[in-house]
Amino acid sequence: MLASTPESLTDLLDSTSAVLHNVSWETFEKLIAETGEDRKARFFYLDGNLEITAPRILHHVSWETFEQLIAETGEDRKARFFYLDGELEIMPPLAFHEGSKCFLSALIRTFCDELGINIRELGSTLLKTGDIDTGCEPDSCYYIQHEPMIRSKVNVDLRAGDPPPDLVVEVDATSSSLPRLPIYASLGIPEVWRYDGKSLEYYHLEQETYVSRLVSLTFPQLPASVLVEFLQKRLVSGETRTLKQFRAWVQANYPSSPESAL
Repeated sequence: MLASTPESLTDLLDSTSAVLHNVSWETFEKLIAETGEDRKARFFYLDGNLEITAPRILHHVSWETFEQLIAETGEDRKARFFYLDGELEIMPPLAFHEGSKCFLSALIRTFCDELGINIRELGSTLLKTGDIDTGCEPDSCYYIQHEPMIRSKVNVDLRAGDPPPDLVVEVDATSSSLPRLPIYASLGIPEVWRYDGKSLEYYHLEQETYVSRLVSLTFPQLPASVLVEFLQKRLVSGETRTLKQFRAWVQANYPSSPESAL
């Protein structure tokens, strides 16, 4: 079925649009009905492909429709979803965003490798709780302190009593992740990192809200300024060389760190 008359979805796609695949006509019609005529984003639908133009925040979306979108678009979907109280934000991937996310993950893993800290990264896995109809797919999420509790699990389910990730990392390429903090707070994420290309901020969950702190709750030995230095250096020296330099920095500053018992 066809809605609107674009010659192709590709012709309409730009860096601020998101395209979802395998969306049924039924789900598309639900989105139209629920978001209403005052919706600012525009929809283009063709043969199961749904393009959503900026702003990609949809209001009045039911939890049922959100779960239907999750099921239809599948785990190989490139765009990420954030849902809270009927608001659905859809984030498409961008080169700067993906590159920064992957390299920051490499820095974290290198740091843990050198200090002998067990870590489990779950990437952008869907985190949701049925109690308050909240769900999101962070840039990256990590289990460190609670890694032993989920180490052998194939799937992690917060609704079944699994602990939330100890750390969520967000890269703000085109929009601020601050509006998403209430989602992470409702899920009980102890710490969130925000990187915008120039600075990295640590946020601690304190009394159900996030407070900016100078020291990381998860990795107190790791200054944000050091991570930013190497994140920016990679754009000049290349990722492989920069990662080697970061490993050397860790070895020089923590030469006799015993292996963690985590």
